[in-house]
Amino acid sequence: MTITGAGHILLFPASFQPPGKMTIRCDKIASGSSTGCVFPSVTPTLMLPLENRVQVNVTWSMQSLADHWGWEGKGSPLTREMDEAVIIANRGKVCDSA
Repeated sequence: MTITGAGHILLFPASFQPPGKMTIRCDKIASGSSTGCVFPSVTPTLMLPLENRVQVNVTWSMQSLADHWGWEGKGSPLTREMDEAVIIANRGKVCDSA
């Protein structure tokens, strides 16, 4: 497996052996055009230091809104919408014409 970050150029080949019986799934589900790999048994966790208003607002939303979206162990995980029509409709609801 080759590991690179988004927008980065691979300078040295890298290899990775997942610990134990952890499985890797590689497919084109998220991007639709290029293959990406995930560890289905692992839930990524984003830790937000409360250093600015955006991070404070995200934390407040997770803790205060009824469904606690994205709050690990308390709410449902965040997901990525893949239906282009739904994406456009959602964007139209939250973004003004500017």
